[in-house]
Amino acid sequence: MIARDNPFAPSRLEKVLAFDPALIGTTWENLDTLWLQHGQRAAITGHKGSGKTSLLQAWGLRLEAAGRPTARLFFNLERNRLDASDREILRTCTCTGRILLVDGDCHLPWLQRRELRRASRAAAGVLLARHQPGPWPVLIRLQPDLRLAETLLRRAAPQFASHLQASLHQKLGNHRGNLRELWLDYYAQLSEA
Repeated sequence: MIARDNPFAPSRLEKVLAFDPALIGTTWENLDTLWLQHGQRAAITGHKGSGKTSLLQAWGLRLEAAGRPTARLFFNLERNRLDASDREILRTCTCTGRILLVDGDCHLPWLQRRELRRASRAAAGVLLARHQPGPWPVLIRLQPDLRLAETLLRRAAPQFASHLQASLHQKLGNHRGNLRELWLDYYAQLSEA
């Protein structure tokens, strides 16, 4: 199968599998209420590939659509230091009262995590996506299971779902519940077909 026809192409999945709170038994209103209860400072937690980044992105879009400006910072194993542009975002964020969305701050060294936390105090709100809560209250912990993977598989590739369903349980286990790796596995499988 050529790449443009592969239903598991990452760019396609971003659109087709945008975060839907109903799939994890909640609503945007419930999530908003929880965030307010935590003073608009909380963390979305979960293991790799559990949907944290998808939720953070979707939340950011909702905030922007509601006229609430955001600032975003992203870190991972390769990008694991605050740089000048990050510090400028933090400075601007505190000046304009934007909501700070931070993905993967747990990859920063301890002193830089402390710097980020200190700089974020004046932000209008802070929402983080991280593996463990650390010093932040947990807004929601994402734990994908087989039922969710089945639902997402039907959304992502309805024309192949019945065929791929047989291997879903084993593949999900092989990838330890990491949905991102699961979809890449199916992408490779269909690419070879």
